[in-house]
Amino acid sequence: MYQVKQPFTFSQETNPTQTGEKVDVALKKYMEEQRLITKNLYEKLDHMFGDLSSKFGSLSTHVQKLEVQIAQTAEAAKKQNEVNTQKFCSVVSSIDGTIVPTLSQGEEEENEPKERHKPERYSWESRRAYKRRLEGKPLQKQEDPGKFVITSSINGIQLHDCLCDTGANVNLMSLALAKDLGFKEFKSPKIRVEFADLSCMEPMECLKMS
Repeated sequence: MYQVKQPFTFSQETNPTQTGEKVDVALKKYMEEQRLITKNLYEKLDHMFGDLSSKFGSLSTHVQKLEVQIAQTAEAAKKQNEVNTQKFCSVVSSIDGTIVPTLSQGEEEENEPKERHKPERYSWESRRAYKRRLEGKPLQKQEDPGKFVITSSINGIQLHDCLCDTGANVNLMSLALAKDLGFKEFKSPKIRVEFADLSCMEPMECLKMS
């Protein structure tokens, strides 16, 4: 048997009217969205402009107040610097009256304070007693700090235990050591040595180094 094929049919084409309507709907929707976006943008801009305007107004008011304060301060300082001539003249105005009497030369000499008598020089014992009396109590004797020697060289001889330095221009040396070194010419001392602990001693001989 021979089967008859069905005839070929074309697909239905869309209606141009329906396509135009869809495009119009999409275009209207897009325009509405753009209108809303533009409206929101304008509202934000208006709000920002109003905020800036209020801030600018408050700033202008503050600047005006500062200008007024500066002007008042300058005026007050100017008034302080001005001299009141009336008060000044009243201070220096002359007054008629008796002149204050001046002292004669003899009266001035009598009114001058008398010079204090300088204390006389005391002996070593008196000075020690005077110092103790000022302090109000006797000084406590310090313990012996031990041997205090200085290594030195005299006439080319190295000495490790010879001099006791007192911190002054006078040094102490053993008389026997001085004789061993060859010193023969000694002078009679006319001084007494007082140490920091107020102890005194009289040197046996005095050797003057040139």
